[in-house]
Parts: sequence; C-alpha cells; structure tokens
Amino acid sequence: MMREFVVIFGAGGTGKDLYEEIKNKYQVIAFLDNDKEKQGEIIVDEIKCYEAAKVTGMEFDFIYLASPCGFEEMKKNLIDLGIDIGKIRTDFVELNVKARQAFLIRCAEELNENKEIKDEGWCVAEAGVFRGEFA
Repeated sequence: MMREFVVIFGAGGTGKDLYEEIKNKYQVIAFLDNDKEKQGEIIVDEIKCYEAAKVTGMEFDFIYLASPCGFEEMKKNLIDLGIDIGKIRTDFVELNVKARQAFLIRCAEELNENKEIKDEGWCVAEAGVFRGEFA
C-alpha cells in the first residue's frame, strides 16, 4: 500500500513533534516555514525546509499545519497560493490551541474565585508556555 505524501508547514518544535507522530503512517516529503533561517536547512531525517511558495511545485496529498500561534495565518497563506482548503489539515494544532484556551480559562476562573489573589490584582498570562511552546 502506498503511503500518502505529506508536507508539514512549521519546522519548529511543533513540526518536529508532528513528524515523529506521523512518520510511520505518511511519507513526509518536505517542511515549510516562513523563517528564512530555516529555509534550505535539513530539519529531520534528511527532510528539507522550504519557503511556503515552493509548495505549489510539489506533489502531495495534504499539508499539516504545525504552529499553534500562527496556523490561521499559515492557512490563509496556503489558500492565497491556490492550495485547495481540503488539502490543509489543522487538527494537530487546533487540539493544542483548544487545550491551552481551556487551561487558561480554568486558571482565570480559579484566580477570580480566590479573594486573596483577586485583591492583589493577579492575572493569567503565558500560563503553560515553556520556551515558546505550549507545555
């Protein structure tokens, strides 16, 4: 059985995590990233990173978005390049974003219920982030 060809848009930690999760199921053919310093570099297992516009010359079945902070912009970028929306997968990052939002809402609710903390003016900001990635 032939594995589907996949491109991962996002060559940072989330993209590498996604690669590890899907590498046995799909044939990852390339990474894309808007960071010029990553473009042209080998990211993992001899898989190279390209600027997003290069995807128009690639043969792939779908593109996974792998950046929790920029996936909406990345999606728009791909659509603007003429990529069929049906070939763009956001489920890997959307789950992380929804989990983070739920966590932050829960933290804010608990802080608001604690009178001592509320009186001191605490707030929730960047909870769950470690070195730029959701922990």
